[in-house]
Amino acid sequence: MKSLKKMWIISIVLGFIFSSLLYLALNQSSDPSVPKQVPATDEETSEVNNQGREQVQTETANNGIETTEEINEEETNTKPALTIEKGKRAIAIPVTGVQSVSRFIQPGDFVDVVAVVPAVKGTDPNAQILLQKLKVLAVGSSTGTENNEASSSLITLEVLPEEGAALAYTVDQGFYTLMLRDPEDKGDSPHIHVTMEKLNKGVIPK
Repeated sequence: MKSLKKMWIISIVLGFIFSSLLYLALNQSSDPSVPKQVPATDEETSEVNNQGREQVQTETANNGIETTEEINEEETNTKPALTIEKGKRAIAIPVTGVQSVSRFIQPGDFVDVVAVVPAVKGTDPNAQILLQKLKVLAVGSSTGTENNEASSSLITLEVLPEEGAALAYTVDQGFYTLMLRDPEDKGDSPHIHVTMEKLNKGVIPK
């Protein structure tokens, strides 16, 4: 009799527990605040994949644009090559504002070189028109018409090899300056030598 009574009590307790669990489960499934996981359709999955591909393509394109811009900047910073006439050479000489005609000399101009040659035994120092009609290839590092005064401490001239040797000697041993020529002036000046004696006598060749 006691065993039967215990079985009934256990059955009632288990039934109550099971009913409570079932009630909680039913309420949770019907609660609108709990999000339901709905499996994605094929169209939604395809759209997500397309968006991912578009994002990757956009990033790749942007990287390509940045790379192209970097290459263009490097090309812009590259110094232009000099165009030298066949048989001639390019030589750079240092100049001041006075020697470069107050910085008015531009690439493409033509100049004469006036040199003050040191005295040798039995002669006096003299000034002479050493070289004529030399083409200016560059001013500083610029081969264009813009004249950047900060970079105009060098002028590059187009010379024959023997002219380059004479100019290099003058730069090292004497004084020199440049004279800017009229673009229409194609003639040559006489190869004169001016000494202190001639200046004192007032004799200047014409």
